[in-house]
Amino acid sequence: MKWLPMSVGLGALACASSTGPGGPTVSVVGTWNYVADQQAPAARISGTLVITSQSGESFQGSMDVVENDSTGPSNVHLSGVVSGQTVDSNHVDFDAFLHPTGRRHLGIVAGDSMTGDWVEPNGANPYSGSFRAARVSP
Repeated sequence: MKWLPMSVGLGALACASSTGPGGPTVSVVGTWNYVADQQAPAARISGTLVITSQSGESFQGSMDVVENDSTGPSNVHLSGVVSGQTVDSNHVDFDAFLHPTGRRHLGIVAGDSMTGDWVEPNGANPYSGSFRAARVSP
C-alpha cells in the first residue's frame, strides 16, 4: 500500500519528462546535506550528496552516508556513485549505487532544497522511503 505515492510520482515525472533535450533544466551541482528515512525496516540515512558535474540534463557525483537502523546502535557506512538527470525545471531522477542495485530517487528541487521519495529493489520486499537535501555549497 505504501507504493501508491511512489507510483503516482513516477507517472507525474514521466509526463513531465517530455521537455526533451534543450528544454529547461535545474542546476543541481554542489554539495548537499542528505537525510533519508527508510520505512521498513525503519532506518535513518544521513550524509553528503555531491554532484560534481552536470551537462544539460545529465549529472553525476557521489553519495557518502551512514545508515542507522532501528534494531540497535549500528551505524553502517555506505558510499557510491550517483548518476541521474533533471526531468524539467524542478524535477530530478537519479540513482545512488550504495549497494549493487541502485537506489532510485525522484525529487523536486526548489532553490537549494531537494525533497522526494526513493526505492531500492530487494526481491519481494523493496526498501523505500523519503529523502530531503539542502545544498550547502555550489
